[in-house]
Amino acid sequence: MGFVALAVGIGAALALFAGAFHMFNHAHAKTLLFVAAGALGQRYGTLRLAHLRGALEVAPLPALGLLVGTLAITGVPPFAPFASEFGVARAGFAGRPTALAGTIVLILGTVLVFGGMLFHAMNVVLRSAPRRRYRAPFPLASVFIGAPIGVLLVMGVWLPPILRDGFAATASVLGLVP
Repeated sequence: MGFVALAVGIGAALALFAGAFHMFNHAHAKTLLFVAAGALGQRYGTLRLAHLRGALEVAPLPALGLLVGTLAITGVPPFAPFASEFGVARAGFAGRPTALAGTIVLILGTVLVFGGMLFHAMNVVLRSAPRRRYRAPFPLASVFIGAPIGVLLVMGVWLPPILRDGFAATASVLGLVP
């Protein structure tokens, strides 16, 4: 959510639009991560990260959700958070020197977070599976994991006019229209 704070601090129309768009994207990516983590927790009988491994073998759909959610929330293209983060960064680079400095610091921090999150997600997904596994069913996994993945992919390449107008209206509340 540092991108939203930076967007408000920059205050430009593009930054505010991208900040509103980023809140929407972040909510969907975080939802995907929580649902995937919950499904994996049910499947393994624990939420301790050290005990979650081999998820691709044990629970392929939640494992996919974890990987896609990790990539999306860290701002990797073609997912929607990349588009919103790029908008904030673009506004920051065009703004005042303090906005430029804040943008550079936030981008460097995002790269570090990406590395750490991807390391842990890959350990959960790709390490060898434990011998003992729980078989808790998750009957609606395809809906609760598939819907956010679809939204994050579609919004990364196309923003429906109704949402575009809504984000523009959000930016205009502060007196700026993109």
